[in-house]
Amino acid sequence: MAGTIQKAATRAAEQTRQNREGTRTLRDSVKAAEPQFALALPKHVDSGRFLRAALTALNTVPKLAECTEQSVLAGLMQAAQLGLEVADVRGQAYLIPRWDSKAGQNKASFQLGYRGMIDLAARAGITVDCDVIYEHDTYDYQRGTDARLYHKPTLGEPGEAVAYYAVAHFADGRKPAFLLMSVAQVRSEEHTSELQSPCNLVCRLLLEK
Repeated sequence: MAGTIQKAATRAAEQTRQNREGTRTLRDSVKAAEPQFALALPKHVDSGRFLRAALTALNTVPKLAECTEQSVLAGLMQAAQLGLEVADVRGQAYLIPRWDSKAGQNKASFQLGYRGMIDLAARAGITVDCDVIYEHDTYDYQRGTDARLYHKPTLGEPGEAVAYYAVAHFADGRKPAFLLMSVAQVRSEEHTSELQSPCNLVCRLLLEK
């Protein structure tokens, strides 16, 4: 009887420790999953580097420790399959903790970052540039069947930003595609992501088209 009670107490203490040190327990699970990540990663991505980025994400976003282990590992596996690192430093991809009201618990959601989109596009032979148009610049653009964009930056005082644009260049020689957004349009989209600058946002929207 005493032995049973002792075992129960030991299990309770271990559960308490895990609850108190959720980040460490989650880190152990992520480390244990490295072989699976390695199998999913493209050959050009080092599994050790990927794992270090994942552990860095756990440190920089403490709320991930409150998310289900399954959702964190699923998000990391999605990143591994795309060959992208989950960390704020490079901005390739993110794990975002969100409350799931139906499940009544926090879950981690994979979010593709602007830099991740750029990397994936580059693998497909697409390069993307982004720039800002200021009020004293010379610029013109039109849409339709003969869409074009012209921008000549001023060498003097630029003034306030009036628009942002991104241009996609294709390796197969297709005509470049572009997206131009006014400052007001960018601000109306800002609520969709707190992780991106205006240029990053325009690039992302262009690549999503």
